[in-house]
Amino acid sequence: MTTKRVIKKCFATIDGNDMKPYFSEIVINAEIEEVEGTTLESDFRDYDAGLEKNRMRGTIRHDEAMAAEGILWPLRGTKVPVVVRFKDAASSPTNPEYSGTLLVLGMPLGGGVGTVMESSVDWPICSTLTRTAA
Repeated sequence: MTTKRVIKKCFATIDGNDMKPYFSEIVINAEIEEVEGTTLESDFRDYDAGLEKNRMRGTIRHDEAMAAEGILWPLRGTKVPVVVRFKDAASSPTNPEYSGTLLVLGMPLGGGVGTVMESSVDWPICSTLTRTAA
């Protein structure tokens, strides 16, 4: 039986800012679009790999000082570097680093009475997503 990976103490920066204290979840969606290449002589649908269509989504938990909002608000509408490792240690074959250029589109703010104020974000990565496992 293999040991399962438990995510603890991740490494995450946006525009060089340490985002570990604010994100409770980060997901990198590394995806390639499918492009249909079916022709009239085909008897099946044929697909080819298209463009990269990568995204980063996550959940931000706001503190009393609204520190995450203070970092991200001025970045709205800009393209900034993002770096994520799912363990706060050096990049390695068992702890690859994912990096790219993130387009910060905005951030919803709010929440319910008696709950932690959270923002769910889903931003495009508008560059090649690089995986480094050095």
